Amino acid sequence: MKELKKYTTYGPISLPLRVVKTSKIVEVELKLYDFQNNGRYHVLRFPGNSSQPIIRIESACTFAMIYGSSLCDCRQQLEMSIKILSEQSGGILIYCIDENARGIGTKDDAYKKHIEVYMEEQKCNVDTVEAHIRLGHPVDGRNYNNIVTILESININQIKLLSNNPQRIDFFNKRDMLVERIPLLAKIDKWNRKELTAKKEKMGHLLKL
Repeated sequence: MKELKKYTTYGPISLPLRVVKTSKIVEVELKLYDFQNNGRYHVLRFPGNSSQPIIRIESACTFAMIYGSSLCDCRQQLEMSIKILSEQSGGILIYCIDENARGIGTKDDAYKKHIEVYMEEQKCNVDTVEAHIRLGHPVDGRNYNNIVTILESININQIKLLSNNPQRIDFFNKRDMLVERIPLLAKIDKWNRKELTAKKEKMGHLLKL
């Protein structure tokens, strides 16, 4: 364990990951970055080195990641990201543990707020954006200052970002990081179409519907 001014790190540990839809196992190095009350992050470094690695920032989504919910594209994106990163050199997956419901809570109440948003959607027949607004939450409460700190700690200032979210691209560009966007488009079906339509039409995500 290493004590630092802004955060504490735990690890690394070696973690073998099974790549979905293949027989491949990739061995990654995992560290936990704990910013105390400001968020916890699993940082998975894939084998190899690159001056401009592919990065995926994945917000927690308990329903999708643990249970396989199809109401969003979160599970698909995580599986696609691991496959892409396993085929590249030195890629990094940053899993934001406390960002259920797009970062509107803390590590103590994020799960509860995630459930409240889903309940509001289904009770009132509204989309994810409207549910957040009705509950008095920001549509997207995430910021990426901690991500920048993590990348700086491993001497990375040029990235290829797996993302459909233009706000993420703008944020890193404003922090003088060289960013190249790589689309990450999940399959759209009757279960996730409502969520993805709201992301495209109300949040400006770069999706093809």
